[in-house]
Amino acid sequence: MANTTTPAPSANASKKRSCNFGPEEDEQLAKSWLLISTDPIRSNNQSKEQFWSNVVDDFNMFTGGPSREASGLQSRWKPLQREVLKFCAIHNRIKDKPPSGSTPEDWLISARKLYFEDTTKSFAYERPWTLLRNAAKFKPPDQTQAINGRPPSATPSNNTIPDSSTVPGGARSNEPNRWERPLGTRSTKRKLNEEEYKNKKMKLLQTSVKEASKQSKEAKRANDIQDKLVAIDREKMDINLMFINANDCPDDLSREYLQARKERIIQKLRDGEIKPSSVTRHTSSSCPPTSEPNHNNHSDEEEEKGQDEEEDDGDDEFDQSAHDEELQLATQDNMTVVDPALN
Repeated sequence: MANTTTPAPSANASKKRSCNFGPEEDEQLAKSWLLISTDPIRSNNQSKEQFWSNVVDDFNMFTGGPSREASGLQSRWKPLQREVLKFCAIHNRIKDKPPSGSTPEDWLISARKLYFEDTTKSFAYERPWTLLRNAAKFKPPDQTQAINGRPPSATPSNNTIPDSSTVPGGARSNEPNRWERPLGTRSTKRKLNEEEYKNKKMKLLQTSVKEASKQSKEAKRANDIQDKLVAIDREKMDINLMFINANDCPDDLSREYLQARKERIIQKLRDGEIKPSSVTRHTSSSCPPTSEPNHNNHSDEEEEKGQDEEEDDGDDEFDQSAHDEELQLATQDNMTVVDPALN
């Protein structure tokens, strides 16, 4: 009976099976995985096999131990990723709500303790965790950026990296994801155009308000002048009425009306309803009034008025003193007092 013997495995195969991953290899595996997964040229549009082929090439280039195959790196990556995600979740919980007076070193010590209590073993991937903790796929969902409006998963996608097991309790948040799609180029330009349009509209509105305020002041100034001119005309009429002799009235009714009007004017003056204006002061200085104009005074007044108008040409703002002088000169130029002796 022939003896059948099983061929002994080759030396290289025995060496590959017997060698376990050391801390340096775990660290290099994390470096290679992070480099290939974040490469802007090779990270997209590559299959799972292509991804791990690139990881193997980079890994074997920087390790001095035995060469590793893609299957071996994938098998090692699964527990490494699972435990690093678990430790990240524990550390993030402590960092988000740190004890009072604690430091980052204290957070790391507490995370080691909680990890040991949860798994009954020490955390063996601290060097890979240091490299992977800030990677987008190892951050909590609220700290990563949305890609195409969808939250990036905590595990790599199937078309780029191998499948991984689900994270144990506490590694993922139960709160609903709150993702916002980043603004594209067109949306950003549209937003800038809208802001520019709003700024122009606001400036135009401010200019319109200033113009309306200026026009309102000018209209008020014109109305004030008109009101004072009307009041002066009424006062001139009252003055002329006061100088009419009752004996010149044609009948008793006219005399009675004249007397009543004079009494009413005097009563208003006593009650303070009317006050003597520049017209009253001007006429009182030349009693009895006459209808003949004083040419010398009139010429002086016109000269003063011309000077005042030249001074006011460059001033667009409302000037109360100039306004009063303008009103006084206008009333003096237009004043006509009737002399009853000439009637």
